[in-house]
Amino acid sequence: MAETPSKKGTRVLRRLQKHSGARRDTTVISKIGTMRTLKQIVCVMIEIVAFAAFLYFLIPVASEQFATAHRIGNAPSGIADAPSEFDALTSAMHYYKNGFLKHAGLPNRAGPPGKPYDDPADIVPVDYIYTHYPPGPNWLVGLAMKIFGPKQVPLYRIFPISFSIAGLLITYALLRSVVGGILAAAALITVLHFPMTTQMMHGLFFHPYALTLVLVQMSFLFNRLGTKSRLSWRSLLLLAGMSFIQGWMSFDWAFVAMLFPLAVVSCWSSSGARREMLKACIFSVMGFGFAHFLHFCQVWALAPTFDHAFKDLFGAAKFRIVGEGDKIVPENATMRVLNQYIWTLFPSPSQGYYFSWLMPLVSVALTLAVGTLQYLKSRDVSVPRLVAPGLISVAMAILLSLLWVLVMKNHSLEQGHWLFLPRHFIVVLFSCVLVAVSELHTCARMVMDLITATLVWCEGRFGRKAHRIAEG
Repeated sequence: MAETPSKKGTRVLRRLQKHSGARRDTTVISKIGTMRTLKQIVCVMIEIVAFAAFLYFLIPVASEQFATAHRIGNAPSGIADAPSEFDALTSAMHYYKNGFLKHAGLPNRAGPPGKPYDDPADIVPVDYIYTHYPPGPNWLVGLAMKIFGPKQVPLYRIFPISFSIAGLLITYALLRSVVGGILAAAALITVLHFPMTTQMMHGLFFHPYALTLVLVQMSFLFNRLGTKSRLSWRSLLLLAGMSFIQGWMSFDWAFVAMLFPLAVVSCWSSSGARREMLKACIFSVMGFGFAHFLHFCQVWALAPTFDHAFKDLFGAAKFRIVGEGDKIVPENATMRVLNQYIWTLFPSPSQGYYFSWLMPLVSVALTLAVGTLQYLKSRDVSVPRLVAPGLISVAMAILLSLLWVLVMKNHSLEQGHWLFLPRHFIVVLFSCVLVAVSELHTCARMVMDLITATLVWCEGRFGRKAHRIAEG
């Protein structure tokens, strides 16, 4: 039976409507794909802008430090531990003249007492071999003097400034791979606004190296535990290597360099992470301890007997803890040290020296954050899973920052190290920064997951519909 014109027209019209619907759904899918591409382009652009913002703050800091080095000239730095710089420059001259193997590599501090570094001819011939600290900073100044020659102190300062800048760039890269460029840049810009981070970058002694290494150590562990569930042997050996460098540079940062994993927020996020934290602590202690074992071997090589070397090195450590003779630590030493330490940290002049205007801001922000989170928990409102680990890591950081003055009471009371010991508080500040970026990353990831799920749902829905129409 022949098809009537009316039926034929209806069938053609329906077929045209189906193909028109398929074209519309294909257009929707194309738009979704375009949205994905735009999203990737926007993310790349944001990463570039974030890194540029970080460089915008970093480059002036580096320029200012190089300008400071030029302005100081051949004199020790007044802000970066001038007495220790004088000793480092004096010992470097001995390395320059006699090589690094004489006196088992230990620094010879014999020089013109009370005089600023000026002329090599002023150095007196009496040897004064310093055995109580590893010679790392002295070696670096000696190496710089070998390269650039005597009386080129501004050029020697290229070493610590470059090390500090490189360390900050590495810290940015480590954080970026976990929390993204925006949060990594925000974290490093915040750290750069604390004067303790930048004020001693030009210092010739251990201060710039130790502080920069702490930032790298903490960000490295944060990176490893943020991207993997377990620390590889390579990661553990790198942690041991960084702690070895810390140990070869100084002893003052011992507790921070060995126990910094306690202050990393990722270490408290799960029982597995806490096991990895224990491994990180063990390898950090091993690295730091091996550095001081080698230093003890130096002292032993120079001393007449093993017993003499043991008493010399460990007697110095005991003296820093309890004192000796007329310098026995008083009974109220702990309270005196804490009182002096806290008042050095927080009065207005010291805020400008260590924390600038950010310290009150960070304190208020932390107080409000903790109060808000506690309120939300009391109202059974869901909060990000890293809140409790974050608070624990900050508490551990505060303890680490205080350990030196609590244990080495005589050293803290008797010597004028109040310009340097509060720099241990960088662990607290950076721990707060890691907690903040962890929380913000968790929230941002939830939003991005929601956007991605919406795009996938739209693509799947319209894709299936277009496929059915095409088949029909």
